[in-house]
Amino acid sequence: MIRRLLAAALMAALLTTGCAATISPPDQVPPAAETVGVPVPGRFDHPSLVVIPALDVRDEIVPVRLNPDSTMEVPPVEVVGWYELGVKPGRPGPAVLAGHVNWDGVRGSFARIGELQPGDEIQLFDQDGDRLSFAVYDVVSFPKSQFDTKLVYGDTPGPELRLVTCSGPVVGNRYLDNTVVLARITGGE
Repeated sequence: MIRRLLAAALMAALLTTGCAATISPPDQVPPAAETVGVPVPGRFDHPSLVVIPALDVRDEIVPVRLNPDSTMEVPPVEVVGWYELGVKPGRPGPAVLAGHVNWDGVRGSFARIGELQPGDEIQLFDQDGDRLSFAVYDVVSFPKSQFDTKLVYGDTPGPELRLVTCSGPVVGNRYLDNTVVLARITGGE
């Protein structure tokens, strides 16, 4: 728990320095009771592909960790990073995927995640083709200076997924806000 909170604080620090709904306080996020008993393949390995049908996204996932300066590694613009020091997808708690809106004129994997609606599906695949499906239940945005670490990394009763990217106005070469998609597991194969 302490390791995850430390890692979350470090990732929050990175997201506030790098790359518009209102945020719900963590105690107001609906419980994930409907995910209890959802079958999750026990052999699901590290995620290697994310598919978001509503946005025509189908991109590779690479594991990211911490740099020597304790900031989170940033994935290349054309792929999505899974924060492997956090929760493994399919396990209780929020697995975190980070992606770019754009970088150096190249559109990023998460350019349109702010358009997702409750009920939209997000699929994760591992190297063996095993799949986990998640349903979006909220999309929130907030200033980087008010990054909601508890909302993104806080414990949840069932497996959840967080997609995190930059958003909002740009000052210099930095976005001022973050958008976070919250989703719950609906099944696995």
